[in-house]
Amino acid sequence: MLSPLQSPRCTAYANLLKVKFKHLVLDESHAWVRGRLGQTRSNQLTCLRDHLLRRSSATWHLSGTVFPGDANFDLPQTIMSLATNEQRQTWAVDLTPKYPTTINEAGQEVLDEREEEVIKQLSTLNYSDEGLLRLRTEWLTILPAVKSRFLVPIMIRRTGESKIDGKALCIDWMSNARYDMNGEISLTTLAPEIQRRTDVIRNSNTQYLAAPNRMLVRRLVAYSSKAIEITKIKSKNKLRAAWESFTLRDASEFERGRRLIKILSELRSRGLKPIIFAAWQLHLQFAARVCISLLPEPNH
Repeated sequence: MLSPLQSPRCTAYANLLKVKFKHLVLDESHAWVRGRLGQTRSNQLTCLRDHLLRRSSATWHLSGTVFPGDANFDLPQTIMSLATNEQRQTWAVDLTPKYPTTINEAGQEVLDEREEEVIKQLSTLNYSDEGLLRLRTEWLTILPAVKSRFLVPIMIRRTGESKIDGKALCIDWMSNARYDMNGEISLTTLAPEIQRRTDVIRNSNTQYLAAPNRMLVRRLVAYSSKAIEITKIKSKNKLRAAWESFTLRDASEFERGRRLIKILSELRSRGLKPIIFAAWQLHLQFAARVCISLLPEPNH
């Protein structure tokens, strides 16, 4: 699906620029925050660097595939999408020696020989656009230890077990997670609808019966018999119309949908705001329509 940020004329693009926010989190950021070598910067990347970063006090990139291309291009370009050039010019490079210093006969503090060249190179680097471009052009001559120390403060993997000086870096949210048994569905409960779902797939276009589509379609149809028809829609307007007409009654067709409605309803009654992770766009749209349908009617 094309991001609305690719078109400055898109309503979603204009609306996003009106939204007030303090922090910016970019999920799966590796897909676009680098740009492409030798190509003009996309509208989406331009919007991020020229507009969104200026309004964010802190920005995070989340990715499990941080450098899918060449590191000497990906690293500098990714950092350029963390903050504006003006903000990055104020970032300090850590020149603290990592090895103990010694005192020579003249009483002067002397760096460990392993540190001398590292500190020398680090002292010439900075996080500005100019500095990052230099990092790229001189990549092969810059020591690996320099690259690591230059980048470690920027790119950190944080988990509940991450500690500095014995202190946790962040709350271990996963340790607080509790498994909700309302999501468990027995095969006995599913048995009556399995044949019906199979018939829906068999009566559809034959291309959906062949591997590898077969397993995916079964997962989608497990939530709604309308899944196959929805996945065939290519027009954005028709797709939007199809989802806007999707109701709680449609979502209640199969047991998985009914369980989702029950779970979200209970969370809403407790004043909680769930975050939903979905493997496929249809599942995300399905959950979004359920959430919207559960909202109270606006007062007129």
